[in-house]
Amino acid sequence: MPPCDYRTRWSGIRRRDLINAMPFTKAKMEILSLIKGKVVVGHAIHNDFKVIGYCHPPELTRDTSRIPLLNQMAGIEGNKCTSLKTLTKAIFNRDIQTGNKGHSSVEDARATMELYKVVEHEWETQLALQWLLWSCRDSVQDYKSSFNCSSYTLCQGFTLCSNGAHATWGQSCLCWNIIM
Repeated sequence: MPPCDYRTRWSGIRRRDLINAMPFTKAKMEILSLIKGKVVVGHAIHNDFKVIGYCHPPELTRDTSRIPLLNQMAGIEGNKCTSLKTLTKAIFNRDIQTGNKGHSSVEDARATMELYKVVEHEWETQLALQWLLWSCRDSVQDYKSSFNCSSYTLCQGFTLCSNGAHATWGQSCLCWNIIM
């Protein structure tokens, strides 16, 4: 079934551009084989996944439209979904998506990756810590209740409770304080 809306204003695609195009099902299979098991970086990428009827694992998805770190750098309220055009202008002082022939997918992809690279280290560290805390929450709760402590530090695989109790726990190689 041919598309009923080419979204030319945004995509730049017209009916004539798809006359000899690869069939949708083949393109979808190629896309899925390329991204399977990989971290995918995009801007409002849920829209792209929706078009192909796919749900990528959240732990492997990096959506630059929803990174509070980028919004903070751009002077925009925390969890607001911000356009690629707005973020690129605010952070790099560069205009993209100008003109009336549609967005350039190459320009959009480059801007998205540049934005991701600006916050990559800090964002990936935050995600790793969130994952570690989430995956270890049951052990942390057991430890906390057995030593009756309200705050403790996990460091190099050791846990030090605020009441002075000390025990080995987990395989943590990061140091941070947890207050519960």
